[in-house]
Amino acid sequence: MPAVAVAQVIADAAAENNAFLPGQAMPIAQQTFFLSRLNLIIDSWNAQRDAVWCDIFSSYTLTPNLSPHTIGPSGATWTIAVRPVTLDGCFLNLNTQIPNVFVEIDRIDKDTYERYIAVPGIATSVPTCVYYEQDWPKGKLFFYPVPNYAYAVRISTRTLLAQVAYTDSVDFPPGYQQALTLTLAEDTAAGLGASLQGITVQRAREARARIFANNTQSPVLNFRDGQQDDRRSNYNYHDRSFT
Repeated sequence: MPAVAVAQVIADAAAENNAFLPGQAMPIAQQTFFLSRLNLIIDSWNAQRDAVWCDIFSSYTLTPNLSPHTIGPSGATWTIAVRPVTLDGCFLNLNTQIPNVFVEIDRIDKDTYERYIAVPGIATSVPTCVYYEQDWPKGKLFFYPVPNYAYAVRISTRTLLAQVAYTDSVDFPPGYQQALTLTLAEDTAAGLGASLQGITVQRAREARARIFANNTQSPVLNFRDGQQDDRRSNYNYHDRSFT
């Protein structure tokens, strides 16, 4: 769909909760209030896996003998606007030729890193695992063994909704404009002392459910020799684990 003005999203939300009539000029103070709440919604959705519409691949170059590598705003080893919420995949590029050869680097959690990596300073050209520490404002990637060669790595992370200004125009996947507009109407009604209709609450819930459902991908479970696995009924599709 074409880009939509943030001012239009705010105006539609204000009309939805009867705070302002369609076309009525909105004072600066109210514009600021609506914009602040919209950015709070965006911030909240960025922390929610179902609100993220895709993962992206990004390539970086390892710095030999550095541990940890950091990722985030200015001053990080790998500079990006906002550090990733999670590390969803990590692959070592073994050459710079075409075609590239990628080898998966296993992702491990904090307990595994602390319990089994007894000598974290060991170095090698090919790291086999990585622990991602979700520090702020820069995330930290602890590769093991510590890489001593400047191979490239390709990582998979969530795409993020950017914070917006009142004068911005934004381009959303299908369904996001309505979900954000109706959620903003819900979120601002109490603060404005506005009357929020029950139908608005219902439509907002349905709009969020549509986009969240689109973003939830059921994994393909492979079974050897055609045998079934009773664990499939206990699979958590949100964090990709068995319970």
